[in-house]
Amino acid sequence: MKSTGVKLFAVFMVLIGFIAQSSAQVACNQAMRVKRAAKPSHDPNQPTIAVISGTDRADSNSLKVAKFLVQKLQSEGVNAVLVDVEKVNFTALKKTGYFNTPNSFKKNFENPIANADGLFIVFPEYDGTYAGALGHFLNYVRSPFASKPVGMVPISAGMLGGQKGAEAITTTLRHRGADVVGNAQVNIPHIDKALTDGQITNEQVLPFLDRAVKTLIAHAKPKYDNARQMNEYLDIIKGAGIQTEISLNSGASVAGKLAEVTRDKTGKPVYVRWAGATEIRVAGVTIPGQGHGQHASGFSSPIGKVKTSNGPVALTSIKTMEDMASLGLEVGKETKLVFDSGIEVTGTFMLAQFAGDTGNLLV
Repeated sequence: MKSTGVKLFAVFMVLIGFIAQSSAQVACNQAMRVKRAAKPSHDPNQPTIAVISGTDRADSNSLKVAKFLVQKLQSEGVNAVLVDVEKVNFTALKKTGYFNTPNSFKKNFENPIANADGLFIVFPEYDGTYAGALGHFLNYVRSPFASKPVGMVPISAGMLGGQKGAEAITTTLRHRGADVVGNAQVNIPHIDKALTDGQITNEQVLPFLDRAVKTLIAHAKPKYDNARQMNEYLDIIKGAGIQTEISLNSGASVAGKLAEVTRDKTGKPVYVRWAGATEIRVAGVTIPGQGHGQHASGFSSPIGKVKTSNGPVALTSIKTMEDMASLGLEVGKETKLVFDSGIEVTGTFMLAQFAGDTGNLLV
C-alpha cells in the first residue's frame, strides 16, 4: 500500500482498540464505549489571547484595564477572552482541593487559559508582591503554562507601577514554564489618573500598551500557525480520500483513509477516525493483531491529555507498568479515561505494549 506521511505534532498516544465499527459505535474488544464532546462552536481563524484580571476586588481597576485590553486585542483582529478572578468561588474550591476542581471552574477559568495561544495578566501590587487572590487562583489552575507566551500589566496607586509585583509573578510564571515576554509588560503607575470611565486615557501609557499587545500577538501567532497548518494538511488528506500513514509521537503510526477529524473550540484536533481497512504500525511493521483483519471497518482514537488527580497527563509520559497503574490502567481491568477535550473512554484494558525506541505506551 502506497502512503504519504506526516508527523502529527500533538501530544497524544494511540490506545489500540478504539475501533470504528460499521454501526458508527467506537468499541474496544466489543466493549469500549466513547462519549463524544459537543462539536466546536468557535471558528479558529485567529489566535486567542486570554486576559486575566488578577484580583478578587469587585469593580476593580485591574478589571477595567483587563476589559480595555480585551477591546484592544479584538481591534487587532485576534480572539480575546476575559478571565475574572473576582468571580472565582474559592470556598467551593477549598472543598474539592487543588487537583479535583469542579467542572464549572474548568469551564470558566482553567480551560480558557489552557486553550489560549497567549496570556495577559493584569494585577495590582499588594505589599511588594502580586495580589494574594491571583496567587491562590494560579495554584488551582493546573493547566500547562509551558512555553505559553505571557504579557503582564501590573498597576499601582504609586509611582513604580507594580514593579515589585511584576518581579514576583515573573518568578512564579517561569517556574511554571511560561515564556514571559519582556516587551509585553506595561507598568501603569497612578492608576486612578490613568483611567477615565474604564478607558486608559494616559497618553504616555497608550503607546506602550499598543506595543505590548502587538508583541504578544507576534509571540502567540507561531503556535497558532503551526496548529493551523496541521489542520489544513489533515483536511486535505481527509478530503482526498487517499491511503495515508500518519505518524504519532507515541512511536506508532496509523495507515488508512482518514475520514473524520473532530476539533475543540480552538481548532485543535481531539478525535480522529479512519474508515475502511486500517492497520497500526511501528517502524513500518504492522503490530501483531492490529492489521486489516482486526480493523477492517476502520480505527479511531481520542487525542490529547488525560485528566488525573495530579492534573492533565500526556499519555506519551506513560512508559512503565507503574505509570499505567497511576492512571488505573491494568490489563484485564475495566477502566475509564477522561480526556481534556471531554471525551470519555470506558472499557476493558486488554494489552500493554511499549515502543522499543521511545518507551511510550502504544497499546
